[in-house]
Amino acid sequence: MTAGRGYPLNSKLCSIIIPVYNDWDYLKRLIERILAISVGAAVDLSHLFEVIVIDDGSASDLSAQMPVSPMVTYLRKPNGGVSSARNLGIDSASSDYIMFLDCDDDIPDNLFEIMQRDLVASDKDIHQYSYVTRHEGTGAETRHIINSADGTELFSHFLLKKNSFHICSFIFSMRFLQQHQLRFSEDTGLSEDVLFIFNAFAVAAKVKGFEDVLYYYNIRQGSVISSFKGKRETEHLSAFAQISQLSQAHLSGTLQSEANFFLKTCLINLYVRSLKLAKANHAADYLDLLQQMKRFGAAIGRCHYPYSVKGLFVIVFDVLLKSSQFERLSKVMNRTVHG
Repeated sequence: MTAGRGYPLNSKLCSIIIPVYNDWDYLKRLIERILAISVGAAVDLSHLFEVIVIDDGSASDLSAQMPVSPMVTYLRKPNGGVSSARNLGIDSASSDYIMFLDCDDDIPDNLFEIMQRDLVASDKDIHQYSYVTRHEGTGAETRHIINSADGTELFSHFLLKKNSFHICSFIFSMRFLQQHQLRFSEDTGLSEDVLFIFNAFAVAAKVKGFEDVLYYYNIRQGSVISSFKGKRETEHLSAFAQISQLSQAHLSGTLQSEANFFLKTCLINLYVRSLKLAKANHAADYLDLLQQMKRFGAAIGRCHYPYSVKGLFVIVFDVLLKSSQFERLSKVMNRTVHG
């Protein structure tokens, strides 16, 4: 007996893994939305999917507040960070595919129809989709449309930043994750999602991009990404170093030089972020971060510079990074930003 378009009735097509830490109101809204659209489709698709909520040590046990549904599983663990929560979700899943969501974000009305259409007969390791960024307060939206590419071309678009990306805009084959023992690094508390995506792309045999919007990324005022975290900022560099090692182990030729370009754009993002967010009381940590960035940038190998604005930015940043006045100029710009 089958459900929808030929999928075994007792099999799960996709597990949606949602880590949560104290954000009950956001989580409740997201789960209610998932349950509503799962039965609102032309064909009831709820039995094809499961939602796994990983409570990463919230102040209170949320199990009694969970909506009662065969779709929803609630697991509680000691606080260990989002990577350990996602890893527990992967290990607990019983489906053929995995998708990650953050509890304060949103999904399109046709999420399950998209999944059924693209996953039922798929042999792909990675599916990458478009997504929309929404800014809390201003209501501004940015659409990040993914090219309908596949194979090395899609990976190249990722490396050259032709495609924006977010961990929640991907669907991964469980067989693929198990085959390559892919998990989030629990030693890297920042940029762990970038590291995971790069690792997946580096070892994947079959990947495909889709223009459909799979995910709405809500940027909350005062969120983690909008604050400087002192000494912890160097954890970004730890993730970048692991990406460099993966590149050397799995890539060669053009892809490896494009991966070096990718690393330099990651450095630029970190540089701009710290320039804007580091305050006077962060002076020592900011200087240490600049010095480590300079050393890491000097160690990056031959780089591919595309004919684009991003390529020009990387060239200019290279010149700045190699300057003996890099730290001094950066501190001057930082003070200028903060008046």
